[in-house]
This record gives sequence, C-alpha cells and structure tokens, in this order.
Amino acid sequence: MAHNRKPSTGRRVIIIGAGIHGLAAAKTYLEMVPDIQLTIIDNDDSVGGVWSRSRVHSNLMADSSTPTFDFSDLQMSEEFDIPEWSSIPGPIVHEYLERYAKKFDIVHRCVFNTQVTSVEKEGRGWKVHTKKSGEAAIAKRQTLTCDVLMVATGHFSVPKLPNIDISAFEGKTFHTKDVNERSDELLSKDIETIAVVGGNKSSFEAVCLSYKAGKNIHWLIREEGAGPALLMRTQLPNGISTSKIGYTRFTSVFFPTIYSNSRNWWDRLVVSGGNAWGKKLFEWFWRSTTNNRIGDRYEKSENGRLLKPKILNLFWSQASTSFVHNRDASVFDALDQGEKIHVARASIVSIKEKTLHLSNQSQVNADAVVFATGWESITGQIFSPELQAELGLPILWDSLPETEAKYWKELDASEDRKILDLYPLFDNLPYKYIQQDVEYTPFRLFRSLVPPPLTADRNIVFLGQLGNVQQTSLAEINALWSVAYLEGLLPLERLVSDQDAMNREVARVNAFMKRRYPGRRNIPLALLEVRDWMDMLLRDLGVRTDRNRLAWERSANRGFGWWGVKGWMAEWFKPYEPVVYRGIIGEFLERLGQQDDDKKTR
Repeated sequence: MAHNRKPSTGRRVIIIGAGIHGLAAAKTYLEMVPDIQLTIIDNDDSVGGVWSRSRVHSNLMADSSTPTFDFSDLQMSEEFDIPEWSSIPGPIVHEYLERYAKKFDIVHRCVFNTQVTSVEKEGRGWKVHTKKSGEAAIAKRQTLTCDVLMVATGHFSVPKLPNIDISAFEGKTFHTKDVNERSDELLSKDIETIAVVGGNKSSFEAVCLSYKAGKNIHWLIREEGAGPALLMRTQLPNGISTSKIGYTRFTSVFFPTIYSNSRNWWDRLVVSGGNAWGKKLFEWFWRSTTNNRIGDRYEKSENGRLLKPKILNLFWSQASTSFVHNRDASVFDALDQGEKIHVARASIVSIKEKTLHLSNQSQVNADAVVFATGWESITGQIFSPELQAELGLPILWDSLPETEAKYWKELDASEDRKILDLYPLFDNLPYKYIQQDVEYTPFRLFRSLVPPPLTADRNIVFLGQLGNVQQTSLAEINALWSVAYLEGLLPLERLVSDQDAMNREVARVNAFMKRRYPGRRNIPLALLEVRDWMDMLLRDLGVRTDRNRLAWERSANRGFGWWGVKGWMAEWFKPYEPVVYRGIIGEFLERLGQQDDDKKTR
C-alpha cells in the first residue's frame, strides 16, 4: 500500500464511459493534474451515459428533482431557468451534461461511437482494445495503452432480454434503450396496440409515452420477483417536495448503517431492532413514510391493485422506486378506467404472428412489444476470467480455487454474524423475501472502487458500481477519492492496516448490503444510506462531512448563530443540495499542503 505523495505528470489516463461518473472523473482529474493525457471512450454518440442523446426520449423524466441532479459547480435551475425541487424532463438532463462537459473542456477528449472489446494488463499499465460501435466482432481493432484506467460503465448499458423466441412475431420489438432512436417506428399509425413488458421505471415511461400517442397498451408484469416499482408522489399532501424531505440529514436517523463514525444511543435503541419499543417506533416511521409518499394509488381500481408491489414498505421493499409526476395524472386516470391500458401479472410464454401467449393461460394481441426488462451485468466482460477474479469482479463461485472460495465464504459468514449482532432486525424480517441465485461472487471492491489485490499498482478504479439515489454528488466524491488514490495522495494504510484488513472490510460491507437489501441483484447498493457512504469517503480524504453547517459558517449574512444552534439546524434539517460539495477538491489539496508544511517544521 505504499504511496507517492507527489502527483505524477503527463500520465496517460483512459476513462471508459462518458456518463455522470465518467464526466466527474474527467473534470476532477484535469483539475488536480492538468497535464495528464486524458482519453474518454464511449460506445454512444454523445456524453450522458443513460442520459445520452440517443437514449433520451421526449417522455423520459428524471426520477428525482432539481437540484438533486446538479454537479456542485453548475446549477441546473440557473442554466435552464427552472424552479428548484421541480421535475426534470430527460432532454434537459442530457443538455445539462453536455453543458457540463463543454464548460470543463471534456468533450474534445471524448472518442465516441467506440466500443471497448477487451482490456489486458501491460506491465504496470493497461492495453485497451476497441472497435467502432456497431461493427462486427471481426472488424479492425484499435489498441490504446494507458498508465491509469478508470472504468465508468455502470450497470445500464447492455439490454437484457427474456429468453423468448420472437422469430415468429410479425410485429416490431424494442428494448427501452431503443425507444428514442426508434420512436417514429413505435409511434407510427401502423402500430395501434403495444405490449410493455416489465414493471420498473422504464416500463412506466414506455406506458406513458404510448398512451399519450393514442395507443392501446397491455402492461405485462411477471408474477414472480418483487413486483412492480413503488410509485411515489413527487410532492407530499402538504405540497413539499418528496426529494426535499429525503435530502435532509435528519431522515438518516431511521436508517441502519455501518458507514458512520460511531453508533449512538438512538441507533441502538430504535434502529437496531433489539429493543421492543424502539422497534415499534421504527416500524411506525416507515409505515407512515410509505403512506405519505404513496397514498391510495393502488386501491382505486383493479389495474391499480395489479401494480401493487409485493412488499408495500419503502424500507423493506425489494422493488425499485419511481416518481409519479404531475404530468402523468391523465395516464393514471386511464389506468383506473381500464379502457386503453390493461395490466396483467403474467409472463410471455410464446409469441406467434401478433399473438402473445401468457403464463396465466390468456393471450393478447399486439403490433409491437417493448421490453423494459433491465440490463446485463457487463462490468467484467471486457476482462479475461482470470483478470476478473483478480479485479474483484463477480465470477462463478465454482471457478474459484477451493482454498480461495473457502477463505471468502468463512470471511463472509464471520462478518454476517457481526452485522446481525449490530442489527437484530435483519434476523427477524417482517416479510418473506424472494432470494436470488448466488452462483456468482459479489463485487469485492474496497469502497466499491478499488480491487484490493492491485492497491500496490494504483492504476485502476471502477466508478458507478454502487447503486444509489444521489448520483452526481457521489460521482464527484468518488472521483476525488479515486484520483487521490491513483496519484498516491491517499495513504490507504491510514484506513486499513494490511491486505487482510481490507478484505475483511470488503466482506463487512457486502454482508451489510446483503442483509439490508435481501433478494436484490448482485449489485452493491447504498440507497437510503448513501449520505453516510459519502461521509465515509470524505473522512478518508480528511474533508469535512458537515457540509450544510460549513456552508452556514461561510455565509456572509449568517447573522447571530445562537451559539451554534443555527448551524446545527442547517446541518440536520436543511436539504443537502449538491452545491454544498463545491470546493472539496480545494479543501483536500489544502489539507495536503498543511500536512507537508507541518512535516517541514518538525
């Protein structure tokens, strides 16, 4: 874990992916080490990732509100003159990311329409093989080399399709990734009835788009699994933005977490599940929170009841969440009326001509099918199986050497017992969960960024692997942590003593995530507790975590502070807007300078 305190100069850096995490990484690296040779490779024709030009259709809405999609140094509400805490159309998100990339001189460093086919080690660096997007696998490849590789591909790039033979279907098929580029086909007059398959946010967007184009819709959601996404109001009954409440630090007191500095009496009494009265208060809070955010959405009609997730509780639900925007009111009216939109809890068994045969023995006719069936896990596909294992990426358990599999299973079990000791509520679940297959190992990345076996090389990080609800802020903090690590400015021995301690920390985090989100896919998650996760990364860097209090302290018109009470109130009850993270790079570099000065004076 040795480190070099002086940033290297002129190093070749490649970032794979020009989405939110890739852009934040590029901006941060250029600010900290301006003379790097930076190349950003992306399979699409523009920046944005899931918000790229090709993927953002007219009906797409961000699943949050302004300013939660802001980077700290570019405010969306100012750029587009839209009110804070209002809904954000997808095209605005894309345009915002374009402006961000141009503002920080990133676009001309991007190589678009280029697919990374494989990556291999070359000495202490990397060899990246690419081809033009859309060309055959045997097409001519170009090879780039770099000293540092930042993989920012995320989890939402390659469509996942059900194992159904569609060769006999006489209509058109789409994945939601294709809806924008093929919208003319989908919404043409030749297509009168559309089947939308899936129950997540993208399926709801496809239903809305189809209904507003005057189509008849069959919304097909499989019976197994966690059920459809939880459909939440963007505003509470009192008119306050749901996001605005969720972005206060106060709400975190009802989240179990292992990422904070220390446990307090409240966590032990109320959140842990070890106290009967505290458990009742915990359950009441989440039941009330769920009711406030969902209301009677699922009780107005038979269609509504069919959209009800299996677990109707924001804390315990295995389903994803999605916001219901004001502009969608007419869609829900149509859902309740059941004339243009029909919901069925069934899977497609077979397709012939224009008839879909379903698992509930019924059949429906459709001119087109939109598959909103999720994404393939592709993070490791560009690496060889041997390298995937070394990088801490998911691989088949059976492919691990017996001694290594035994080591990890014992370590995982040991850390799992510790999590249950901390939080007995995980050992007494109020709902029956659907457990996913565990044929693959979990991600084993320190801080969900760094492969433990390669920390001596400091030449690769993985960005955007952690599922969360505050993408832009986490992307900036991840980027700062990663660049500090890659440039030898973050001594890991201050965080963990050795390789075994790092492995144990990785196993501890995985054990918590598995208990906190039972039955979820094999993806690292920190949804509600993401603020504590970001605080942990900032503590690693020596940067202050109480950002709202710090913003109040720096305010020119803060007035009399009532002996710190106003700063405390701002910290706990004011929404944590991304702008409060502005300046964290400077704060980190200033702290490093102070440490160097202290050493010189000793």
